[in-house]
Amino acid sequence: MNAFGDYAAKHENMRTEPTQSILLLHPILDELTARGCSPEKIADRLGVDLFELDDPSALLPANTVYGFLSWATEWTGDKKLCGCLGVRMAQGEWAPFLPLLAGDLTVWQFLLRFSSSAEEQGGSATYRLEIEGQIALWKLSRPVSASNDAVYADAIAVGFFVEVLKGALSENFDYKELLAITSDQTLIAEEVLPITSVLDGAKGMALRFPSSWLEVNLKTVKPKSGRPAMGLPDVGIVDLVERTRRVVHRRISDAEFGLKDAAHSVGMSVWKLQSGLRDADTSLSEVRNDVRKVLAIERIGRENSDIAQVAASLGYTSSSNFTRAFRKWTGTSPSQFRRR
Repeated sequence: MNAFGDYAAKHENMRTEPTQSILLLHPILDELTARGCSPEKIADRLGVDLFELDDPSALLPANTVYGFLSWATEWTGDKKLCGCLGVRMAQGEWAPFLPLLAGDLTVWQFLLRFSSSAEEQGGSATYRLEIEGQIALWKLSRPVSASNDAVYADAIAVGFFVEVLKGALSENFDYKELLAITSDQTLIAEEVLPITSVLDGAKGMALRFPSSWLEVNLKTVKPKSGRPAMGLPDVGIVDLVERTRRVVHRRISDAEFGLKDAAHSVGMSVWKLQSGLRDADTSLSEVRNDVRKVLAIERIGRENSDIAQVAASLGYTSSSNFTRAFRKWTGTSPSQFRRR
């Protein structure tokens, strides 16, 4: 590889994959649960532990989120699901961003605040406001690494921002003055936006509307009753070791689970994960060893557990390897530990 190729490869390995807080999925999770989908099935589909569904610090790779939205649409059989959920989010079902809809703000101020807040949330989306005379453009763009399933997230964005504009303009809102350019117009229901106001375009989303709308004051939106007042996490301070530990815990029975898999699960490049763990004076193998130790002692302590099955559940390819590791942790064999 030439010098330029070496440089490009190095910086590709340093790239951090976009992530999103699981909190952003709560309206979708609520909808699925209401339609009879169990929390266990949802957690399994997302690849998280059940308790993480309510943990704001649980971060998911953006493409995992997009794939989940695709699956949710297919599971419900409702192709317009995401666009309609975007509307309901703007009506009070999306607690993390509702503070941005409170107070005496103009549409312009809200969009700028939203753009700034979105930039702090894992790099999965960038919002930009452009004004050209009497026309305003509100644009959403995603990294080139975004999968094709991002179209479902784009549909949510269309529903959300159209509803925000509707609420602000009230009786002065006119569909004829609004044009949405999105990835897949078939995901937008007529009650969200008439088909005459939606065009297919490139990956992402853009709303085109009169720039005079930017000076209109927003309608204050309060969370729906029973919604927890949860704010978005500062993803920069979510502990990397703890995130890695959770990923390892979920995949502890997979003997083939390696650094590349762990990096993908926490939304980082391999280089970035290795570097972060090294800065915390640990490594993936040490994290896995700690998780195995805790689970092994817990499971061997159960009277009816089979040692060979416990070994397999922790990703060991043989009982002898597990026994050696257990003896190192406790100073005794699994069977002796149980008898004691």
